[in-house]
Amino acid sequence: MFEKKTVNGIDVITLSNAFGKAEISLLGAHVTSWVPAGEAPVLWMSKKSFFEPGKAIRGGIPVCWPWFGGAKKPSHGFARIEMWQFAGVYELPCGATQLVLTLDEAALADFPFHAQYSVTMGRSLEVVLTVENRGSVPVTTSGALHTYFAASDIADVRISGLDGASFEDRRVSAEKVTGHVQDGEIAVDAEVDRLYTDTTADVIYSDLGTGRSILVEKLGSCTTVVWNPWIAKAAAMPDFGDEEYHEMICIEAANAGPDERVLVPGVSHTLAQKITVL
Repeated sequence: MFEKKTVNGIDVITLSNAFGKAEISLLGAHVTSWVPAGEAPVLWMSKKSFFEPGKAIRGGIPVCWPWFGGAKKPSHGFARIEMWQFAGVYELPCGATQLVLTLDEAALADFPFHAQYSVTMGRSLEVVLTVENRGSVPVTTSGALHTYFAASDIADVRISGLDGASFEDRRVSAEKVTGHVQDGEIAVDAEVDRLYTDTTADVIYSDLGTGRSILVEKLGSCTTVVWNPWIAKAAAMPDFGDEEYHEMICIEAANAGPDERVLVPGVSHTLAQKITVL
């Protein structure tokens, strides 16, 4: 079952079935909510998020593409500020519901492309971004499924599955600090901005405050980003409450840094993330 409503001139699709409920904005193909049946919300949204054309939504699952990071503008690419096209909703034999959105044009695009994004809500929530280069020359792209998970308190967040993985510490504004290796599980007591490289590992996010654990799987990605802005960066962002860093953690399937992808003409790449409450 699905419903469509319009908020501030933006179409929002609500999916509902026996497994739960999800909301997806056509602005940015952005999943803003997922509430599995009998569970608290899995995704976090800022109370100060913009929700208007031309501005990125803060929280949920932003689609970052065709570049990752702030070296080019807009930060994290144009896909998350474009209006995507509704392509259909499908009821799958397993009882899951799938929404399909497409994007074929963008004012900031410098090569022809076709992007398809599907959101499948069943026992798990699965998001899949597939992009094809429809131009005549190779292009280099990067991106991420920039998932914001809700937390009871950041002090209670634990992330496992990346033990032994190398990472870049991106807290330094002008340069990337490389050569770090994760030792054990991740706990957060300061700003965290890490790009874990050469890893396809599944991650388990545990919230000690609620006792809930969440499995985060991915496809088409050899990098995983873990991010929390902490005090100073939270205060500096107009669409992020000063104290909201306590309430969230980002765990992202990414193609970034050494994992950028070269798309030759006619070739596509798929980046996917699957989220399951254990």
